[in-house]
Amino acid sequence: LPSLDALPVSQRAGLLAEALDREVNAPASGPPFMGSYLPLTSTLRINYLRLLENLGAPASGPVRAAGNPSSPAGREWRTLALAATGSRESVSDLRKLLSSSDPAVRMTAARYLGFLKDRDAIPALRQALGDSFTASTNGHMEGPTSRRFYPVRQQAARALRVLGLNLLGDGLRDLFDPPEGVTTTPEGGTWELDRFDGTTTCTGGARSSPLQA
Repeated sequence: LPSLDALPVSQRAGLLAEALDREVNAPASGPPFMGSYLPLTSTLRINYLRLLENLGAPASGPVRAAGNPSSPAGREWRTLALAATGSRESVSDLRKLLSSSDPAVRMTAARYLGFLKDRDAIPALRQALGDSFTASTNGHMEGPTSRRFYPVRQQAARALRVLGLNLLGDGLRDLFDPPEGVTTTPEGGTWELDRFDGTTTCTGGARSSPLQA
Protein backbone atom coordinates (compact mmCIF):
# COMPACT_ATOMS: atom_id res chain seq x y z
CA LEU A 1 0.00 0.00 0.00
CA PRO A 2 2.77 2.55 0.55
CA SER A 3 3.45 2.24 -3.21
CA LEU A 4 0.04 3.85 -3.84
CA ASP A 5 1.29 7.24 -2.66
CA ALA A 6 1.61 8.46 -6.24
CA LEU A 7 -2.11 7.94 -6.88
CA PRO A 8 -4.72 10.66 -6.26
CA VAL A 9 -6.30 10.58 -2.80
CA SER A 10 -9.69 9.67 -4.24
CA GLN A 11 -8.27 6.60 -5.95
CA ARG A 12 -6.28 5.53 -2.90
CA ALA A 13 -9.34 5.85 -0.70
CA GLY A 14 -11.44 3.77 -3.07
CA LEU A 15 -8.79 1.07 -3.22
CA LEU A 16 -8.53 0.98 0.58
CA ALA A 17 -12.31 0.68 0.95
CA GLU A 18 -12.33 -2.20 -1.54
CA ALA A 19 -9.40 -3.89 0.21
CA LEU A 20 -11.23 -3.60 3.53
CA ASP A 21 -14.36 -5.16 2.02
CA ARG A 22 -12.32 -8.04 0.60
CA GLU A 23 -10.69 -8.65 3.97
CA VAL A 24 -14.07 -8.77 5.70
CA ASN A 25 -15.51 -11.15 3.10
CA ALA A 26 -12.42 -13.41 2.96
CA PRO A 27 -10.62 -13.02 6.30
CA ALA A 28 -6.89 -13.64 6.34
CA SER A 29 -5.88 -16.84 8.07
CA GLY A 30 -2.72 -17.51 9.98
CA PRO A 31 -1.19 -16.47 13.28
CA PRO A 32 -1.57 -12.90 14.58
CA PHE A 33 1.14 -10.35 14.00
CA MET A 34 3.94 -10.43 16.54
CA GLY A 35 2.66 -8.88 19.74
CA SER A 36 -0.98 -8.76 18.66
CA TYR A 37 -3.87 -9.72 20.93
CA LEU A 38 -6.38 -9.54 18.04
CA PRO A 39 -6.84 -12.06 15.21
CA LEU A 40 -4.81 -11.37 12.10
CA THR A 41 -7.84 -10.22 10.11
CA SER A 42 -8.87 -7.67 12.76
CA THR A 43 -5.41 -6.12 12.81
CA LEU A 44 -5.40 -5.87 9.00
CA ARG A 45 -8.82 -4.22 8.98
CA ILE A 46 -7.84 -1.68 11.62
CA ASN A 47 -4.70 -0.82 9.71
CA TYR A 48 -6.78 -0.09 6.59
CA LEU A 49 -8.75 2.32 8.75
CA ARG A 50 -5.57 3.98 9.93
CA LEU A 51 -4.48 4.52 6.35
CA LEU A 52 -7.86 6.12 5.64
CA GLU A 53 -7.38 8.32 8.71
CA ASN A 54 -4.16 9.59 7.15
CA LEU A 55 -6.06 10.59 4.01
CA GLY A 56 -8.63 12.56 6.02
CA ALA A 57 -11.76 14.31 4.77
CA PRO A 58 -10.96 14.03 1.02
CA ALA A 59 -11.35 10.25 1.41
CA SER A 60 -14.96 10.45 2.63
CA GLY A 61 -16.55 10.73 -0.80
CA PRO A 62 -14.65 7.83 -2.38
CA VAL A 63 -15.36 5.59 0.63
CA ARG A 64 -19.04 6.51 0.45
CA ALA A 65 -19.07 5.78 -3.28
CA ALA A 66 -17.43 2.36 -2.97
CA GLY A 67 -19.67 -0.62 -3.70
CA ASN A 68 -22.21 -1.51 -1.04
CA PRO A 69 -20.90 -4.18 1.35
CA SER A 70 -22.72 -7.47 0.94
CA SER A 71 -22.69 -8.59 4.59
CA PRO A 72 -23.61 -7.17 7.99
CA ALA A 73 -19.94 -7.30 9.00
CA GLY A 74 -19.00 -5.45 5.83
CA ARG A 75 -21.49 -2.71 6.63
CA GLU A 76 -20.07 -2.38 10.14
CA TRP A 77 -16.54 -1.91 8.85
CA ARG A 78 -17.74 0.50 6.14
CA THR A 79 -19.25 2.65 8.89
CA LEU A 80 -15.89 2.59 10.66
CA ALA A 81 -14.14 3.48 7.40
CA LEU A 82 -16.34 6.57 7.00
CA ALA A 83 -15.63 7.55 10.58
CA ALA A 84 -11.90 7.17 9.95
CA THR A 85 -12.11 9.89 7.30
CA GLY A 86 -13.73 12.25 9.81
CA SER A 87 -17.25 11.98 8.40
CA ARG A 88 -19.82 12.82 11.06
CA GLU A 89 -22.63 11.20 9.08
CA SER A 90 -21.51 7.91 10.63
CA VAL A 91 -22.03 8.85 14.30
CA SER A 92 -25.51 7.41 14.80
CA ASP A 93 -24.40 4.09 13.33
CA LEU A 94 -21.19 4.19 15.36
CA ARG A 95 -23.21 4.26 18.56
CA LYS A 96 -25.01 1.10 17.46
CA LEU A 97 -21.66 -0.58 16.80
CA LEU A 98 -20.86 -0.45 20.50
CA SER A 99 -23.23 -3.45 20.66
CA SER A 100 -21.56 -5.36 17.80
CA SER A 101 -20.70 -9.03 18.34
CA ASP A 102 -17.14 -8.24 17.16
CA PRO A 103 -14.96 -6.75 19.94
CA ALA A 104 -12.63 -5.19 17.37
CA VAL A 105 -15.63 -3.30 15.97
CA ARG A 106 -16.74 -2.23 19.45
CA MET A 107 -13.35 -0.89 20.49
CA THR A 108 -12.87 0.91 17.18
CA ALA A 109 -16.35 2.45 17.30
CA ALA A 110 -15.64 3.76 20.79
CA ARG A 111 -12.42 5.34 19.63
CA TYR A 112 -14.05 7.09 16.69
CA LEU A 113 -16.93 8.40 18.79
CA GLY A 114 -14.30 10.27 20.76
CA PHE A 115 -12.43 11.22 17.59
CA LEU A 116 -15.63 12.75 16.18
CA LYS A 117 -16.51 14.34 19.54
CA ASP A 118 -20.04 12.93 19.56
CA ARG A 119 -21.46 14.06 22.88
CA ASP A 120 -24.73 12.25 22.17
CA ALA A 121 -22.72 9.02 22.51
CA ILE A 122 -21.87 9.65 26.17
CA PRO A 123 -24.59 7.32 27.58
CA ALA A 124 -23.57 4.49 25.22
CA LEU A 125 -19.89 5.04 25.98
CA ARG A 126 -20.59 4.92 29.70
CA GLN A 127 -22.34 1.60 29.18
CA ALA A 128 -19.31 0.35 27.23
CA LEU A 129 -17.21 0.85 30.38
CA GLY A 130 -18.68 -2.51 31.43
CA ASP A 131 -17.78 -4.33 28.19
CA SER A 132 -16.76 -7.93 28.91
CA PHE A 133 -14.07 -8.38 26.22
CA THR A 134 -10.69 -9.10 27.79
CA ALA A 135 -7.20 -9.48 26.37
CA SER A 136 -3.87 -10.31 27.93
CA THR A 137 -0.28 -9.18 27.58
CA ASN A 138 0.77 -12.77 28.26
CA GLY A 139 2.78 -14.10 25.31
CA HIS A 140 2.99 -10.68 23.67
CA MET A 141 5.88 -9.24 25.65
CA GLU A 142 9.30 -10.38 26.70
CA GLY A 143 9.50 -11.64 30.27
CA PRO A 144 7.09 -13.48 32.54
CA THR A 145 4.84 -10.55 33.51
CA SER A 146 1.31 -10.53 32.14
CA ARG A 147 -1.86 -8.65 32.81
CA ARG A 148 -5.44 -8.92 31.64
CA PHE A 149 -7.13 -5.76 30.46
CA TYR A 150 -10.27 -4.54 28.69
CA PRO A 151 -9.60 -2.90 25.28
CA VAL A 152 -13.20 -1.83 24.64
CA ARG A 153 -13.51 -0.31 28.10
CA GLN A 154 -10.26 1.55 27.60
CA GLN A 155 -11.30 3.05 24.28
CA ALA A 156 -14.67 4.05 25.76
CA ALA A 157 -12.94 5.68 28.73
CA ARG A 158 -10.54 7.58 26.50
CA ALA A 159 -13.42 8.75 24.30
CA LEU A 160 -15.28 10.00 27.36
CA ARG A 161 -12.18 11.86 28.49
CA VAL A 162 -11.91 13.49 25.05
CA LEU A 163 -15.55 14.54 25.49
CA GLY A 164 -14.65 16.29 28.72
CA LEU A 165 -15.61 13.76 31.39
CA ASN A 166 -13.22 13.28 34.29
CA LEU A 167 -13.25 9.56 35.03
CA LEU A 168 -10.06 9.35 37.08
CA GLY A 169 -12.04 9.82 40.27
CA ASP A 170 -14.34 6.92 39.39
CA GLY A 171 -11.77 4.17 39.98
CA LEU A 172 -10.92 3.99 36.28
CA ARG A 173 -7.32 5.25 36.34
CA ASP A 174 -6.03 1.87 35.18
CA LEU A 175 -7.81 2.41 31.86
CA PHE A 176 -5.35 5.19 31.08
CA ASP A 177 -2.12 4.03 32.67
CA PRO A 178 0.28 1.67 30.80
CA PRO A 179 -0.11 -2.00 31.72
CA GLU A 180 2.11 -3.40 34.43
CA GLY A 181 3.54 -5.88 31.93
CA VAL A 182 5.82 -3.32 30.28
CA THR A 183 9.34 -4.61 29.75
CA THR A 184 12.57 -3.24 28.37
CA THR A 185 13.77 -4.72 25.10
CA PRO A 186 17.40 -5.70 24.48
CA GLU A 187 17.66 -2.61 22.26
CA GLY A 188 16.68 -0.41 25.18
CA GLY A 189 13.20 0.44 23.96
CA THR A 190 10.04 -0.07 25.94
CA TRP A 191 7.30 -2.29 24.58
CA GLU A 192 3.80 -1.31 25.53
CA LEU A 193 0.40 -2.30 24.29
CA ASP A 194 -1.38 -0.21 21.71
CA ARG A 195 -4.88 -1.22 22.65
CA PHE A 196 -6.44 0.35 19.59
CA ASP A 197 -4.90 -1.71 16.80
CA GLY A 198 -4.10 -4.76 18.90
CA THR A 199 -0.33 -4.68 18.50
CA THR A 200 2.57 -3.85 20.75
CA THR A 201 4.75 -0.88 19.92
CA CYS A 202 8.30 -0.06 20.84
CA THR A 203 8.99 3.48 21.97
CA GLY A 204 10.86 5.15 19.15
CA GLY A 205 10.29 2.19 16.84
CA ALA A 206 7.85 0.97 14.23
CA ARG A 207 4.69 -1.03 14.77
CA SER A 208 4.78 -4.74 14.17
CA SER A 209 2.10 -4.46 11.47
CA PRO A 210 3.48 -4.02 7.93
CA LEU A 211 0.45 -1.95 6.87
CA GLN A 212 1.05 0.89 9.30
CA ALA A 213 1.64 4.10 7.37
